[in-house]
Amino acid sequence: MDFEDEQVAPSSSVMVNQSDISCWNTTAADGLIEVWGTGFNGVPSYSGSQFIEINANQASTLFQDFLSAPNGTVTIGFAHRGRMGTDVMNVAIGPVGGPYTNLGNFSDGTTAWGFHQVTFTFPAGSPTMYSLRFTAISSVGGASIGNFLDAVSIDLDASQNPVFDPIASHLCIGSAAPALPTTSNNGVTGVWQPSTISTASTGVTTYSFTPDNLPLCPDAPVQFVITIVSTPDITAPQPVTACNYYVLPAIAGSNLSGNEKYYTGPNGTGTAFNPGASVNTSQSLYLYGGAPGCSDQEQLQITIQSNPVITVSPNDTVCAGEPGSLVATSTTPGLIYTWNPGGITGSTLNIAPVSTTAYSVSGVSPAGCTSNIVSRFIIVRPSPVAGITLNGPNPVCVGASTVLNGSSSINPVTYSWSTGETTPNITVTANAPSTAYTLTVTSANGCSDDSTVTIAVIPALAVNITGTPSFCEGDSTELTVTGNIPGMTFQWSPSGETTSQITVDSAGWVHVTGEFQQCGQAHDSILLVENPNPQVIVPGDMETCPGEAITVSVSSDQQGSTFTWIPGNLTGSTNTVTTLGTVVYTVIAQNGNCISAPQQFTINANAACFLEVPNIFTPNGDQSNDFFQLINYSGLNSLECIITNRWGITVAVFDAPDFKWDGKDSSGNELSEGVYFYQIKAITKAMEELEEVGNVTLIR
Repeated sequence: MDFEDEQVAPSSSVMVNQSDISCWNTTAADGLIEVWGTGFNGVPSYSGSQFIEINANQASTLFQDFLSAPNGTVTIGFAHRGRMGTDVMNVAIGPVGGPYTNLGNFSDGTTAWGFHQVTFTFPAGSPTMYSLRFTAISSVGGASIGNFLDAVSIDLDASQNPVFDPIASHLCIGSAAPALPTTSNNGVTGVWQPSTISTASTGVTTYSFTPDNLPLCPDAPVQFVITIVSTPDITAPQPVTACNYYVLPAIAGSNLSGNEKYYTGPNGTGTAFNPGASVNTSQSLYLYGGAPGCSDQEQLQITIQSNPVITVSPNDTVCAGEPGSLVATSTTPGLIYTWNPGGITGSTLNIAPVSTTAYSVSGVSPAGCTSNIVSRFIIVRPSPVAGITLNGPNPVCVGASTVLNGSSSINPVTYSWSTGETTPNITVTANAPSTAYTLTVTSANGCSDDSTVTIAVIPALAVNITGTPSFCEGDSTELTVTGNIPGMTFQWSPSGETTSQITVDSAGWVHVTGEFQQCGQAHDSILLVENPNPQVIVPGDMETCPGEAITVSVSSDQQGSTFTWIPGNLTGSTNTVTTLGTVVYTVIAQNGNCISAPQQFTINANAACFLEVPNIFTPNGDQSNDFFQLINYSGLNSLECIITNRWGITVAVFDAPDFKWDGKDSSGNELSEGVYFYQIKAITKAMEELEEVGNVTLIR
């Protein structure tokens, strides 16, 4: 009895009236029985999903009355547990109203349920109503807390249980139904619920027999479960092939009652198998359902194959870093092999494990049958690790020697150099640009390793000075040194500079020294020459007429010099120029890369390049036009003027451009009014000759 009548949610409890719990009553004044769902307050049920607490609202007795079986034996089982500590419960049995036989006190703690069994033999005589009683004796939590009870069973003498002939479990819809007997084969009378079998509709009905004058709650109630079915239509299954065993699937179709089964014989004969059962031999089974007169049947052919057997090649032994190989074979064709660890497929395993490793392999046949599992080892022998260290620098100066020290991570080993030497250490001389040396070490088990070192050779040092070996007076030149080895250091002489490029402004020899590590020195020299700058020679300042062409020449103290005139970007030593106004010419001479200091001269084109003579003058002393003179005479170097009368007699002569004739003769005598004739000859500052002949009227 798991007290499952009044359902309680898991992890909760409820107070239930004793009338709602089959078979059981309580002595509690309020008539309440406390029912707990499994897990409430962390307490699981012993069986089922519920249990009860005897100490509900008060300490009480839980009891059940039933009819005894004289001279029979009853076995009583129950589970008991404390709630807040060790609780004590008494079990007693006896005629209703007493006296009661004490079957014992039972003490259980909170950590687990205690399951107990007691027996009692009824006295001889007529059947009598007896009472089984569970009484709370003590509880740590008080009168309303404690004494959990679950899984109560009352097993009476089997001779008291009614026995009936079996009734067919499946009947066709609308068929004649058998009667339900009210007296058992062993004479027990009672009633059925429902009282008659109905085949009017499909479905499942449970028919229960309640004996007269037997325990209120028999342990083995008589029940017939009868299914009314219509004719099923079972789906024909396909033949199957399975490995070792086959789990029978659910039977498919329509109008199924759910009780269709597999049978070894036709029409529901032979051994029956429920769906979900396993068969391990090849055979033909019948799928059968329904009832006589409304059944259907299909046949299933099952072929069971045994698992394939594989064999694997022996353990393989390899050196560390090398692949090992294992091969699996089988007489069963078409297997798919899987190796683990790694999940590698294929009949051959090629792998290089880091250390000795066990590999297992199994095979799966095309039918899905899995073989035996075979394990093998790939045994990894330690491999030496070769090493080379240099007892000296790398790179090495050409012609120098260095020592190569060989080593191995394990010993003993043998040494073999690419030079043919077999000692751990060798001495090599650096001659070639670079040489690779390889060491092979081999252990006693034949495992080997190589290590290679390349000795770079520093060739004989060389330096080279580049730059312009000559420079002009007052200038400098840049010199650059390069070496044949990156990272060389340099030192110049006589300056002592250590950069790769220097500036020199004096003539003479310049030397440089290059060094790299401890590989000696390299030298180079260059002779520097300082070239004098040319001197340009220009003419003095000149005058000319505006717009008149004039040819000018310049020269240099160095033969082969070239010239540049500014303005005009003129070149050459001689140029013909035409100017207006005053122009200052700057001339530069260049010889090679050397350039002179600039020199200048001026050409003035503002000089008078013609004579402007008046044709009348009035020497009367009024301070206005009292003289015969040139209106403009600038730009003249010299002048000669002869004045004659109308008879050709010379009356005045002048020899300067700023002459003034006051109308008198050379003796100072005033001349008479009239026309006089003049002849003027002049030379300009541009050395041009001018001549003017005309007449002038003298008026007093």
